[in-house]
Amino acid sequence: MKTADNLNVIEFRIDSGLIITFVSNNWSEFAGVNGANNLTKENTIGRHIKEFIVD
Repeated sequence: MKTADNLNVIEFRIDSGLIITFVSNNWSEFAGVNGANNLTKENTIGRHIKEFIVD
């Protein structure tokens, strides 16, 4: 089983409005390994970065 520690580099990009505009091809795998199977590439792009940051 893969862990987040042994995945290749995970990338995301945000625009000036803090909207996620890009995630790397291995994003969905990274999310799944971390228990967030619903955060696929398609479900992440277009969302505000603050939706993913918990205080």
